Amino acid sequence: MNALGRLLSVGSEWAGYATLVPAGGARKAARAAADEASEQLGRQGARQAARGAADQTFSRFMSKAELQAVQETGKLRGGRLGETYFTVNRYRTVRSAMRYLSLPNPPEVRLDFKILNQPRIYGPRVAKPKYGQPGGGTELWVDVKDSDEAVLVRIIRIVELEP
Repeated sequence: MNALGRLLSVGSEWAGYATLVPAGGARKAARAAADEASEQLGRQGARQAARGAADQTFSRFMSKAELQAVQETGKLRGGRLGETYFTVNRYRTVRSAMRYLSLPNPPEVRLDFKILNQPRIYGPRVAKPKYGQPGGGTELWVDVKDSDEAVLVRIIRIVELEP
């Protein structure tokens, strides 16, 4: 009888631990099962995240002119091409928004919105220091290459920022 068998037959407190450690081919099978379970959970998490983006409320800090373009078109940034940044943070002051999101210009309003279509959203990541600001807030972004990819939004709230 091998050592594992002796532990199991004795019934000591260590027997419970010994039965959890498969030997030889069983160890490979257990690892393959764990890998498969991990992959399934990863795919499930990705699906949930994609569905969750439709329910998520985002914010973009902007000028009143940009807000007007969004209101007129129903598109984030008025449908302009290129990278467009937004966040899940809800800063209430101009200073906080500039500081944590490293904005080049002082925003006037915070637009809270939901995304109606399914653009490719990049991030989240921590905003890096730039424009003399320290960064540290959460940023997400889309990269709109043509007008068919414009981010359609439903406005939830418009907040005029405090100084």
